[in-house]
Amino acid sequence: PFGRCHEGFLRLAEHAIEKDAPEALLALDYDAVFTAQDLLELIRAFQAHPEAAAIAAHQWNRAADKPLWSVDGRSIKSGNPVRAEEIGGELFEVDTAHFGLTLLRVSALNDLPHPWFQATPNPQGRWAEGKTDDDIYFWRLMKVHGKRVFIAPKIVIGHLELALRWPGKDLNLVWQHMYDYNDNGKPKGLFASAQ
Repeated sequence: PFGRCHEGFLRLAEHAIEKDAPEALLALDYDAVFTAQDLLELIRAFQAHPEAAAIAAHQWNRAADKPLWSVDGRSIKSGNPVRAEEIGGELFEVDTAHFGLTLLRVSALNDLPHPWFQATPNPQGRWAEGKTDDDIYFWRLMKVHGKRVFIAPKIVIGHLELALRWPGKDLNLVWQHMYDYNDNGKPKGLFASAQ
């Protein structure tokens, strides 16, 4: 499991590599929603493509309207957007991916220098726009060392998110996304404000 416990993953990965010498490591996030068939398809693609250091399922960002992968600094919303036709094949090579449902080839990790995960603040020393999260550092490290990372566009998985349910003014249900609450606090139109 990932999330913010990359240190735990690293320890488990090193132990598995040293003791069991598996062909692959499977990374899962607690908030990834997938089926057994999704996993079987990912394994099949992994076995069919030995050039892949990692293959991730196609997953969407929880906090923004974009995928959890990037390529050549392009996104689906940039001036030079990635189009659906570009990623229609079995695999699509990317610069960064995710750990929601991802197979990592152990032979590609054996010579990857440490640290594998290292977060860095932006040039102003803040954990805001321009920062590098520890998992993004990992994917960039893979790229720098010639490791090829792919998504499997047709293996689509969900991303759980926390939503808030509030009692509304007229005892109706008011939904609010957790990110909206973090940014703006309680929504308008709640029961307490009916008085």
